[in-house]
Amino acid sequence: EEDFTFREAFSTPQAFVLLWVFFWPTIGWGGMNVHLISICAEQGLAPSSVSVIYLAVGVVGTLSSIGMGVLIDRCRTKDAKTRLIAVVPLLSACSLFLSSLINSLFVGVLFGILTGLFVGAYQVAGFSMIATLYGRKHLGSIQAVYQAIGILGVASGPVIMSKAKEDFGGYGPALLCLACLVITSLPFISTMAAPRNGVRTLWPP
Repeated sequence: EEDFTFREAFSTPQAFVLLWVFFWPTIGWGGMNVHLISICAEQGLAPSSVSVIYLAVGVVGTLSSIGMGVLIDRCRTKDAKTRLIAVVPLLSACSLFLSSLINSLFVGVLFGILTGLFVGAYQVAGFSMIATLYGRKHLGSIQAVYQAIGILGVASGPVIMSKAKEDFGGYGPALLCLACLVITSLPFISTMAAPRNGVRTLWPP
């Protein structure tokens, strides 16, 4: 296992792709989590529907965590493990897009399932993949940056969503914009190699 120092880790371009991957989805999740009742009410759904949606998130999220862990263990190379992280922004973007279309309990449950898949995958990828990619010797300081960016995203999401509601009269434009920002990381995370010490490219020969 290759151990990176803090400076070595953040001199690799992969580190900044991962920051992008883990930042925007947490903004979307933080905003949706706080404003979900309002998002559903905007589409005519009763507040009781939100409880069913959260139940779907919780049940599917639990199963998704287990599934993501199994998939990571089955990847034979670090490059494959790195590219598997692509499921996080993909599921997040789909969840954000669908959240702008919630107009029935059925669509709400589908949204809950997608969001549960995202939350489970994010939790496993965020907590285990940094150690896999950068080693454990300096894991505390490296992991702290990714945890901090996630906390910042969750905290700023509700503010962004509130501002969008004031400016646009609804949450839809902000949700779609966030989905587009999330999806921009896919071409990079789905094709890049695992970080290598001293290598300053996403796609080494």
